Amino acid sequence: MPGRDHPTRAGRVPPPAVPPSSPLVVIRSWAATAGAAVPPPAKRLRTDPAEVSAPVVTTLADASGLIICFLTARAVLGV
Repeated sequence: MPGRDHPTRAGRVPPPAVPPSSPLVVIRSWAATAGAAVPPPAKRLRTDPAEVSAPVVTTLADASGLIICFLTARAVLGV
């Protein structure tokens, strides 16, 4: 495997499924937290929480998801 040729700083390589799957767990948790935080302010503003939360959660998850992906891969691979 090409990834096995370049060991990390610790001298060992994580299993191939760890770098791509780790950010997914973090992004899903972040999106769930954001989704739970949006309805109370929307109710105070007298808007429908369902109309507001979908675009907000999608935007937050997409925008921060790429950063989370790179930071998690960097931490797992030790680069």
